[in-house]
Amino acid sequence: MPLLDLNEPAEGLWAGLWAIREEEAGFSDNWPWSANEQDELQRIKAPGRRLEWLAARHLLYMMAEKLGCVGGLVKDEFGKPFLQAFPEWYISLSHTKGFCRVVMSRKPCGTDIQQFSEKIARIAPRFIHPDEQPVSATDDLSPYLHIVWSAKEAMYKAYGKKSLDFIQHIRVKPFTIEGNSGMCYGSVQKGNYFARYRIMYGLGQGFVWADAIEVNSAEGI
Repeated sequence: MPLLDLNEPAEGLWAGLWAIREEEAGFSDNWPWSANEQDELQRIKAPGRRLEWLAARHLLYMMAEKLGCVGGLVKDEFGKPFLQAFPEWYISLSHTKGFCRVVMSRKPCGTDIQQFSEKIARIAPRFIHPDEQPVSATDDLSPYLHIVWSAKEAMYKAYGKKSLDFIQHIRVKPFTIEGNSGMCYGSVQKGNYFARYRIMYGLGQGFVWADAIEVNSAEGI
């Protein structure tokens, strides 16, 4: 199971990207699986989904071990995961066919990884606000749309309380794609709640990922 990347893409944010290449039996059973995790795994029947689930948690525990905060994963009342023994750490997991990504921070954070999809342009009106059009015109909007979608998913997870509308409550500040990785900014606003996020993104072979970490309200204006 090759670790493609393990770094600190932003100050205080640790991220790991893993390519899933092994069978289910190839995962270690020495990690401190919580009772909640064991029950959740038993409910997943599709082999591919089980493999992605295991890979993401294996990567999480490997990262947590390096940071000295290994503990069983549980979820709060909104379904947001956290380490039972280290609730001061924010964590987020995401997986797609063949890959998984995990982020950890002491600040609210979220991550998303997605396979490229031909339907992205068709569903764009469901998540793109008129103010989120790209800075410069391009013949192929697909990468931009995929990044915005993943960025909003990442901010949705960082917010952690669900019930957000991707157009009305979550915004991404227009940006220009330069190369296969970059940074942009976004925000979540609902009622009296407001948070701004720095977003790191990457384009791989057939997939896109985005990480979001909360920053002070002045950054990214």
